[in-house]
This record gives sequence, structure tokens and C-alpha cells, in this order.
Amino acid sequence: MEFVNLRFIVLICFCWMSFIQIANAKPLLIDANAKPLLIDNENIWHDLLQISVANKISEECTSIEARKIKGLFALLQIKSVAKELGYTDNEIKEFVSSEENKKKLLNDTDIYLLDNKVNINNVKFICLFGQSEIDQETTIGSLLRIKK
Repeated sequence: MEFVNLRFIVLICFCWMSFIQIANAKPLLIDANAKPLLIDNENIWHDLLQISVANKISEECTSIEARKIKGLFALLQIKSVAKELGYTDNEIKEFVSSEENKKKLLNDTDIYLLDNKVNINNVKFICLFGQSEIDQETTIGSLLRIKK
């Protein structure tokens, strides 16, 4: 009989510990229509990354400049896609102004360049990559132009 009581006490303790963990956990969204965070949207993040890479190239390389109007339209297109996905202006503003997201984007920009064999500590290689993107007419290249 004591063994059964001990099992019962252990079960109660286990349930209590689980309850405490659940009580202290962040609330879960139960809404089936809940949107994921914008940062988790791969298409939006990819498009922002392309713009960020082009921006880094234009900032680092004196012979290449950003096509600012085209970049602005690309950003507006991303915002439009986010709105079509149901994100509010406030959610978009919060996403864009988040310091954590900005740091992640800068980090991902460097990772993108490194993955493409670009020495990010050497401006010459950044410029060569930018020139190659322009020549290949990639998305990144379309946001850049050679300075005259």
C-alpha cells in the first residue's frame, strides 16, 4: 500500500512541476489563422537580404552606387507582400525598426557574401562581386550601377 501512495505522490509532484512550467511559459497562439513572425517568412527575408547585400556593396565600393529609386520600390514591394499576407502597418513597422532584426540582417548579409566566396575584409573582392552581379543581371545587380 505504501508503494501505491509513493507512486501517487510522485505523480502529483510531476503534475505540479509540469503545471509550473506551463504557467511560466509564454502563451501559445491557438488561433489557426495566426501569422508567423515576419522574420520567419523566407521570401520576405530573402528579398530583404538581396537589398542589404546590394546596399553593402554600394557602401563599400566607391566605383559602384545603389539604384536608390529601384531599391525603394523593392522595399515598397516587400511591404505590399507583407500587407497581402495580412500584416498590419504596425507589425511591419515593428519588424523594420527592430534592432535585433537589423543585426540579423547585417550578419546574414556577411554570411551571404562569405558563402559566395567574397572576402568581406577586402573592398576589392566586394567590388568584384558587385561588378559580377551587375554583369549577370541578378536581383542584387539590378539594384546597383557602375558610377560614371
